[in-house]
Amino acid sequence: MFDAMMEKILVMNYKLIFVYFLLSILGILIIYSADYNTALGHVNKGYYLRQIVFVLTGITLFFIFSFINYRLWIHFALYIFIFGIGLLLFVLYFSPPINGARSWINVGFFSLQPSEFMKVAAIILTSTMFLNYDGRLLGFLGVARYSIPVLVSVALIILQPDQGTALVYVLMFGLLILAVGLRLYVLLSFGVLTLLSLPLVWSLLKPYQRERVMVILDPGRDPFNAGYQVIQSKIAIGAGGIPGKGYLEGTQSNLNFIPYPHNDFIFTIAAEEFGFIGSVIIILLVLFLIYTVFISAYNVKEMPAKVIIICTATLLLTQFIVNTYMVLGLIPVIGIPFPFLSYGGSSYLTFAILLGIVHSIHISRRLQV
Repeated sequence: MFDAMMEKILVMNYKLIFVYFLLSILGILIIYSADYNTALGHVNKGYYLRQIVFVLTGITLFFIFSFINYRLWIHFALYIFIFGIGLLLFVLYFSPPINGARSWINVGFFSLQPSEFMKVAAIILTSTMFLNYDGRLLGFLGVARYSIPVLVSVALIILQPDQGTALVYVLMFGLLILAVGLRLYVLLSFGVLTLLSLPLVWSLLKPYQRERVMVILDPGRDPFNAGYQVIQSKIAIGAGGIPGKGYLEGTQSNLNFIPYPHNDFIFTIAAEEFGFIGSVIIILLVLFLIYTVFISAYNVKEMPAKVIIICTATLLLTQFIVNTYMVLGLIPVIGIPFPFLSYGGSSYLTFAILLGIVHSIHISRRLQV
């Protein structure tokens, strides 16, 4: 057993591990700064202490999932998915609403968000559906068949309601089927249907959701309500300039101008304190991690393993793009955390588990087991 463990250690993907650890440490430092009060000289709520626990737990899970053969999770995929559905149904019927949504289960130390962990279940079950994939381009029936796990998950998440997380699922699956390959008529049909459905989607939006969209075009139309976060975020990013104001010197966060600075708007804090240079470095680190994950797909033969890798990479890419576009005021504020930087146990642990499974695929390929 010791020899087998040493073989796995020798073939680990140290580039992936290094970037994952570095982003996690940066996340703790920025969360500390987001909660720091210059006048008082200390943090207000201690979010960084809980994030340290999340990071240590996540790193432990990362290595556990790295050293367990990924095929085990594929074997139990349906049971994992059913368990995830059970959690989503539990929050719908038994969890008290928080900020108007039933999305969390209070487990004492932190609030568990089943829709985050459901990403793992949906990805694994989707991968099993490609066991007998013959390599042909997907038609409508193929897309419909492979989309079942995601559609079931999205339907329950929308009922919470949590449209932001549901959108991430849809974008992740859309990028997956694009990577697998679509017939031209299917691709064109989806494009036309998307354009035709926009008026219907707009009519289904609630007034506050429509206002968030309109604020993108004109943040000044509601500067103290819907447009407040976007305006303050842009001020903070612009104030950072090229070099940044310096660590713990961000006035927008220290003076509490930015709502939820430790979570959805964590990138704003980084941009103000580390400036354009620091922001570019963080972006490059995230893109390098996504590239490191995605490039693994070209080095494995089993289609389920490819699907897990592609979904993990596209999930990282989707949340990264949505969050950064959101804080820049390019899309409506929909509450999507920045991977590994934002405060939150459910999101961080979900990505840690997914990276662990991807790393397990890498190790299995290198050892040919």
